[in-house]
Amino acid sequence: MAASSSKMKSKWILFACLFTLVKGQGSSFYDKGSVSLDATVHKKARVDLPQGKHFAFYGGQYSSIWLTTDGFLSFDERAEYSNTDFSTGDVRPSSDYPIIAPFFHSGEALDSHSGAGTIYYRTLDPSQDSAELNMFGVNISNAVVGIKNFQPTGGIIVTWDNVADAIEISNGCNPCKRSSFQAAILTDERAFTFAIFNYGQMDIDIRRYYQSGFNAGYGGGWTTAVPQSELNRAQSLKGSDVQGRYYFRVCADRIIRGGCRDRNLQTDGVPLEMWPSFGGMYGGQTIEMSGSCINPDESISCSFGNSQVVSDGIYINSMKTKCSVPRLLERGRVTVSLRHGNGRVYSGIITIVSPGRMKDPLHSIDTPGSGWNTTDTATLSMTWDSSLLSEQRNARVTIKLIGYRERGSKAEWVELAVLGSGPNAMNNGRYTFNTRDHRCSGDLCDVETGVVEVRLDDPTSATSHLFLVSRELPLGWFVNNDMIQRYGNHWPHDKCMLWYNNDRQDMAWLQSLPYCPCNLGQALVDIGRFQTDPGCDMFRGSKCTYHIGAIHCVRAVKPTPLGSGNQCCYGPDGALRYAADTFQGSTPDRSHAWGAFPYGRTDLVPSMSHWVKDVVTFYYCCLWTNYADCDYYMDQRATRDCTGYSPPRAAAIYGQGHVRTLGNRYYRVYGAGDFILLETMSNDVSIQGRFSRQYQDTSSKQQTSTTLNSSVFLSSIGVSSGKEIVEIKLDRNSPRRMLNVLVNNTFQFFDSEPLYMQQFSEMTIVNSPNTAGNINSNFTVILKNGMGVQVVAANGMLNVLVMVPYTMKGQVHGLLGKWNDNGTDDFTSRSTNQIVTSTDNPTFYNQFTYSWSVNDSTDSILPHYVSPKTPSDLTNNVPFPMTPSLMHSVCFTQKDCQFDYQHLNKRAQATQTRMSAEWFAEVQSLVTPVRSCGLLNVPRSTKSNFNYSLGSMVTVTGCRTGQLQGDSAYTCEATSNITQTWSPSVSAVCANIPLDEADIGMIVGIVVAIVVVLAVAVFIAIILRRRSRKDKSQSVPDEGGNFSEDRNNPVSSGEYDAHYSKVNRREEVDVPRKKDRKSKDLDM
Repeated sequence: MAASSSKMKSKWILFACLFTLVKGQGSSFYDKGSVSLDATVHKKARVDLPQGKHFAFYGGQYSSIWLTTDGFLSFDERAEYSNTDFSTGDVRPSSDYPIIAPFFHSGEALDSHSGAGTIYYRTLDPSQDSAELNMFGVNISNAVVGIKNFQPTGGIIVTWDNVADAIEISNGCNPCKRSSFQAAILTDERAFTFAIFNYGQMDIDIRRYYQSGFNAGYGGGWTTAVPQSELNRAQSLKGSDVQGRYYFRVCADRIIRGGCRDRNLQTDGVPLEMWPSFGGMYGGQTIEMSGSCINPDESISCSFGNSQVVSDGIYINSMKTKCSVPRLLERGRVTVSLRHGNGRVYSGIITIVSPGRMKDPLHSIDTPGSGWNTTDTATLSMTWDSSLLSEQRNARVTIKLIGYRERGSKAEWVELAVLGSGPNAMNNGRYTFNTRDHRCSGDLCDVETGVVEVRLDDPTSATSHLFLVSRELPLGWFVNNDMIQRYGNHWPHDKCMLWYNNDRQDMAWLQSLPYCPCNLGQALVDIGRFQTDPGCDMFRGSKCTYHIGAIHCVRAVKPTPLGSGNQCCYGPDGALRYAADTFQGSTPDRSHAWGAFPYGRTDLVPSMSHWVKDVVTFYYCCLWTNYADCDYYMDQRATRDCTGYSPPRAAAIYGQGHVRTLGNRYYRVYGAGDFILLETMSNDVSIQGRFSRQYQDTSSKQQTSTTLNSSVFLSSIGVSSGKEIVEIKLDRNSPRRMLNVLVNNTFQFFDSEPLYMQQFSEMTIVNSPNTAGNINSNFTVILKNGMGVQVVAANGMLNVLVMVPYTMKGQVHGLLGKWNDNGTDDFTSRSTNQIVTSTDNPTFYNQFTYSWSVNDSTDSILPHYVSPKTPSDLTNNVPFPMTPSLMHSVCFTQKDCQFDYQHLNKRAQATQTRMSAEWFAEVQSLVTPVRSCGLLNVPRSTKSNFNYSLGSMVTVTGCRTGQLQGDSAYTCEATSNITQTWSPSVSAVCANIPLDEADIGMIVGIVVAIVVVLAVAVFIAIILRRRSRKDKSQSVPDEGGNFSEDRNNPVSSGEYDAHYSKVNRREEVDVPRKKDRKSKDLDM
């Protein structure tokens, strides 16, 4: 059998040589075939693929391709270029088409000169070329990261043989310099598509515009294949394991370079290719890499992040290696450096994802009742998907408990115990151990939290992971024996009190926290300062486990200077839930759950610092004491209430140029070109928009283009802050995405859930998938100053919502107006600083709108500057008059919708405009300030309700500990047009509570002047209506925020606050307790 296998392998190698080396010794060319373009062809010819075959290129799919004499293949007949530098973006939008260019140059027309050379081509079909296609599949699988077992089902090979340069021919060259090169395009049934470039003799002089690479077309940008400086010697350089050959994956949203780089070349400008492009902070994922060509006997290593944590590399073949992501203490975009024997370093960027945004591969540890979150369980079990580690289920693994601790300024991982190894620990997907066999000793007993790791013993057999890591865990079961020896059977109480007395020594961090929004509506639209907490998300089905009874929580995006963060949770009524009213209320974080830059240090490590400072202590004081000591925790993590909250101000652009300003004024933009939508007066932030007339209908597969005569729409948005520029624009090519996102002119991708939220140096970008899936149609740009810019693609147009925080009041201006509580000056000319009062379209456009145009390309933050011009038609002519009944059926009485319907005659687009106008009206109501008296501060009390807004009446019904003294009924009453307070003055107190515990005024804050109308009822009604639930008063949302008639309201039924109303607070003297201090397994 072995001999037979050896013979078969020899035949494959012989076959590879026969069809590869057809040009003579050292050539990389495939068989070019005998079919060539004849002399009647001028510059291009079309070739159709076999029926049912498609090439995928940058997300688009094509069944035919155009061969050109200029050294490129095009997917559009109109692609013709001269003196075009693709690498600098020097492509006019009107002629920006997708091309594959092994050597873009000025080729001589075949019908003009007998010495132009020959262009051969042949298509590949499995019925005739199966062996050759199989070999292509093997080669591509070996060459490209992330690809295994590629099986092409079709392709085309195009060969430019001894072609000449038209410029040289026109200059009378004799003899003329010539070049030979080849492109092979292969595809499979899934439309995975790869390009292979082969180079022979390349003697044509490399002029300024001659280059090799891929143009995505339609604004998608250019990717260089072979650097211009290397084209003349490409035949003698190694672009893979074959000299003169280069591999590329071309079907996805970005080009992935395969093969490897010649060891004799510099590494500058050639990034390390990696797949996948992200990994979790806790590590384990194997990242395939290709950079320099590697010898099998070389040592290989990779370093990750600012701390340069090293991971050993594993040799795959001469073109690929792989390294596993090590455990890190940072998140975000980090540098990965690959080193091997030749001393060269290849570097690239991957995204390290915060733990809460990665799936837990050891999911059974989080299962309720598993025992991992308890203090005295006898056995613990775990399960995992064995295929993530290895295809060999009998492969050995080592299972470890890894702790995390902070000492001084140092944060570190530490190995605590080996839970399983040797022949008893196999990659069969499950393991159980006795906890009595694994107890802490020495200073390891001071480690309070950690993770479980399942690591493959043989790294070479790893598939997608070298090791799997659980979510964060408290280590009660691990330290239980030691804690009992130190403190007695009720050690969680003692640990709680130690923490409490230490933590309260410094509460200054609370003062810099942002105030919580007063209601759910405000929390959802304040997109520049707050974002959804993945652990309690009504839109994604989170369980809100630590905040039972809440339907949604948000976290402050920006950490405070001390690295702290705020969390705000809301109930089914949309009201803010206070920690003083429920053990499941909103609790701030001494260490921000998402970490704080520069990470890697005490208090700043994503998730883990939060667990040490805020979560483990919740176990001590609440979960492991049956909530007896939970008041201590809530005192230290009291809700940062909304009395000091000021909502942002909203402005929007939607449909055919409809503008709603910060002062809620309305007008319409008529002219195309680049305009300043909003900028800070200090010029450190600028938001620009490009208005276009070329509308492309995306509502159907048959996309049609229309030129708008008397209206425009937004097609691109640019946001600039510091040295960073984000561009978001319509994608008119890919069927899978509606928007493209570029940061500093580099495409960024948000195509998998861990990458939905990405942080850059100046801005954070969030992808919010809609119900149709991740089609990249909704992005939010979050700036450090608290501004939020939401860009949504709908029906071939951009809708933009800009939220400006109160701190920026009086500091911004632009087409979106000003924010100074004086709506009359929103229309202030940039050039004259005069308020434009004319309602005449030409006058208003020229005096106001045009004054905010971007002056020139040096001021533009969008590529390919489009100079605004006064439109020829500023009248109110109606191209498509509609009958009143037809208009009403689509728009009702909404004026913006009526305008769009009559100017484009697109029902879907007009409907979208109506919905956008209605949504903006809702946003305006939601950001109306709320007058609140804040928490009715009677510690340890129970109350009739938790509505603290103006006009509300609240009765203190009793005390959870102590006896109620003082007045019990209070009303939030206005003391002026802008202030309010509780009446009568709060005198209620639960007696026998130390005064220092009752006084948490610095946490609650001082009531400040806020003007308001409570808008949350409107918003909640909208949410409930959209979820189509019938009974709002007797039901409670489930974990996904959906309402169900058969689920009791836990607030009214008493389920929710069962612990809170019944528990007796533990005093300083120990009393008998239940032995079993088990808690639910939770996910914070």
